Amino acid sequence: MVGLYHLPLACHLLASPLVREGYVFVDFFFVLSGFVIAHAYGARLNGGGQFVEFLVRRIGRLWPLHIAVLTVLVSLDCVLYVLHLSIAGKPPFSGEHALDLLGPNALLIHSWGLGWLSWNTPSWSISAELFAYIVFGAVVLMLGKRSSWLAAAIVAVTWFFSLVLVRADLPLYGLLPSLRGTCDFFAGVLVYAAFTKTGRPDWTRILGTWLEIAAVAAVVCYLQFVSRMEMTPWAMPIFVAAIYIFAAERGALSTVLKSAPLQLLGLISYSIYLTHSLVITGFYAAATAIGHLLHIDAFTDAKLLFPATFEHNAEWQVIDFGNVALNDLYGLLVLAGLIGLSMLTYRTIELPGQRLFARLIPRRFAPAVPATVS
Repeated sequence: MVGLYHLPLACHLLASPLVREGYVFVDFFFVLSGFVIAHAYGARLNGGGQFVEFLVRRIGRLWPLHIAVLTVLVSLDCVLYVLHLSIAGKPPFSGEHALDLLGPNALLIHSWGLGWLSWNTPSWSISAELFAYIVFGAVVLMLGKRSSWLAAAIVAVTWFFSLVLVRADLPLYGLLPSLRGTCDFFAGVLVYAAFTKTGRPDWTRILGTWLEIAAVAAVVCYLQFVSRMEMTPWAMPIFVAAIYIFAAERGALSTVLKSAPLQLLGLISYSIYLTHSLVITGFYAAATAIGHLLHIDAFTDAKLLFPATFEHNAEWQVIDFGNVALNDLYGLLVLAGLIGLSMLTYRTIELPGQRLFARLIPRRFAPAVPATVS
């Protein structure tokens, strides 16, 4: 959904709120991540050694692919610089690709107040995720089983500030991007705590299916209104409810989500997320070349195509070959290229990177039985 949101293409999906507000699914990622990390590590962080292991494994999960994509982007800018070229009118090593932003990006701290939307733009959320990992590890290490109380306090305080910021008409996530990640992440931690405390709900198949349908409907309805800034903080409670319902796995939709194709997408989802901007940049450059080759203007202002949807962003240029069917076909090529590249990077970068960082854990901290890297 986030990848489709960033795709500048005049296809049938462009005006759909599911796509045009797709950035909201980053909140889903944060909440789900808090749930999963609490499940995987909540009972294991009972000493300094486990904390070190936790951080090394989590950095090993995030950093290898991030630095690989960043290296490709820097190399591309070097080539453009030598050839005196630019993409989408942006000179190399300028704006969001400025050299002074490279260090914070390489260290994955650029969402901590150091140029969050820079270089591989989606990686801001990975930086915020790392911040949430550190806070989570410290909270569990200090308080153990009582950490749920502090997690609840963190969610209450960060969500309150979110509501205050949007009511003041301030750019909530632009000012404090890690606030968004921390609030959502610890909300996911609380969902897991509630889920384990109450046990798996004993819903019937029919009730579970209707609850899952209701959860999806709530998300879809929310996307109709989220373009209003004051609605953005409400993504968290909506996704909290949805994740609790789907964690029960009592309905028909849960069964569909266990199908092989969707399981594959889940397996390579991190690669999809981190490489999609790179793939889109490549297809954007290809569209420019096609336009020059065919002597056509391959780009159109989004507002001219969908005035009601894009009245707030009239300058956004989208790929448009003058035929919606051709645009749809181009979009399918983008998705095919993205999935293919993600399968490759998952096997050649993600998995080897995780194994490498697992070997970096000091022997005195390593568990007797190797833990599965999640």
